[in-house]
Amino acid sequence: MQSYPLLPSIGEPRQRRVTLLRPSLSTGEVWPVANLAGPGVITRLWLGPSCSLPGVLLRCYWDEDAAPSIELPVSDLLGGDVLDSQALGATANGGIALRLPMPFLRQARVEVANASADTL
Repeated sequence: MQSYPLLPSIGEPRQRRVTLLRPSLSTGEVWPVANLAGPGVITRLWLGPSCSLPGVLLRCYWDEDAAPSIELPVSDLLGGDVLDSQALGATANGGIALRLPMPFLRQARVEVANASADTL
């Protein structure tokens, strides 16, 4: 297992993969995707095709923080095009895989929100 020096040595962090796949979100709806107990590391975040539509926000919270550490439209994460690299790439079914280690000590919470005026 890869070492994460920023995590205190209180045992091996659990590796987690988080999948975001939802058929639709109403205007203003927030979908709680994952609420993980730590210590741990999110090793892959897979976004289904519907998550990459304009107006879909990705939010990640670490260790019970009130404000998200990551909050951005998924389309901005892609930069307009789906790249194919070790960190970010397209999947065969039109989804996007983000493969960056995201360590957390106590808790990780991931959610998706529809900030557009349309149902997605």
